[in-house]
Amino acid sequence: MTRAIVAAALYRPSWEFEGRPAEGPDEDALTLAVAATELLPHRSGPVDRLDWVGPSLPGSDWALAEALDLGHLTLRRHVGEPGSLFQALDAAANAPGPGASILVVPEGSAPTGGTRTYGAAAAAFLLEEGHGLRPRAHGGRRHPRGDLPDASAWTDALEKGSGIAEGGPVRLLVRARTPPPALLVAIGKRWPHAAVETGPDAIGPLAPGPMIAEARSLHDLAAPAAAPASVALARIAPDATVFAGFESTAPVKWTGRWDETAPLPRRGALAPAEEPDLRRALSEGAYVPRPRYLENLGARWRLAADRCGACGNLTFPPRASCRACGRSDALTRERLPEAGLVEAVTTVAPGAQPTEFDALVASVGAYDVALVAFAPGARLTLQVADLPAGRLRIGDTVRTGLRRLYPMDGEWRYGRKALPGGPAPTP
Repeated sequence: MTRAIVAAALYRPSWEFEGRPAEGPDEDALTLAVAATELLPHRSGPVDRLDWVGPSLPGSDWALAEALDLGHLTLRRHVGEPGSLFQALDAAANAPGPGASILVVPEGSAPTGGTRTYGAAAAAFLLEEGHGLRPRAHGGRRHPRGDLPDASAWTDALEKGSGIAEGGPVRLLVRARTPPPALLVAIGKRWPHAAVETGPDAIGPLAPGPMIAEARSLHDLAAPAAAPASVALARIAPDATVFAGFESTAPVKWTGRWDETAPLPRRGALAPAEEPDLRRALSEGAYVPRPRYLENLGARWRLAADRCGACGNLTFPPRASCRACGRSDALTRERLPEAGLVEAVTTVAPGAQPTEFDALVASVGAYDVALVAFAPGARLTLQVADLPAGRLRIGDTVRTGLRRLYPMDGEWRYGRKALPGGPAPTP
């Protein structure tokens, strides 16, 4: 059975640049992708495919799989251009095997000439066998810039490119700066019972880039669709149209901030910043050799711990034996809870930071470090992100997110940081 989209999530950063959502000073494509994927509901089975749509993953392709505890998978990359998301969804849906697929679409805010051309965001899709939103067909048609083909040829291309046919329940969404009236008339004649909606390609403060625009259009197309139905999307650009068709057999679970009108918490405004030259980045503080860093990625990136089946105690970070009873033959790997309680907070003022965090302090000023209890025997000291210094209080609930720490050995080092909010910890 073809896999169907059963859930999708959208993550938008809480920083802004010139009024648009922007990556924070410790965020990049990898952290955006992980944040979106962690918004997806828990999977019911194993994942056997991982796809990335957009510019090349910074660093190595293994990073996303490792961060999601899918290190056994090879990341499949797709070029970020109009229609790429639909091509990638089709490939993931028709992948052999009974497992699930995860597809991520991170899109930065693209600084150009000192400005941001669109807002940063990341989308993630979960595809599983069964009912949901099943990709049907995709295609495109080029036309002279600023000029559209005749309406009959365009509707022929729409029918072929999206896989929808005359008759039966059909819902169409046409995205264009100004939907041409002649095309709307032709659609009405071809599919007289179709529900046709139109809308601009980018609206509101997000003003998404091309890949996120496709993800949001898919949400707008499928969210209100009653199952079963054929749904199709046409995105009209100045020199081409992209078509995509789907079969809706069950509602998709949409999580995250898809609503363009919903207010976003704002951490603050960012000043233009140059990306450091990682080849010349030197650590003047505590040096962690790369092999040692890689050995502890499970704990650093996923907060992986060992539960002892003999005495029930939790060991974090894992160390091949229970720290309470010393047993090594009854350990089960698990992840620390999603939320923890703040037990202590320290504010690091500018000038008191380790040298690795000079660039961060230059961007945000003072920052907090918190001691957080996630479970009995599992307390972590974490840098606080996305919250002004001095705001966090003892007893507050925090969650964690994967963020940049500092450059070392010619690459970014990542780790978990404490973020505001999150579910109440389980006693």
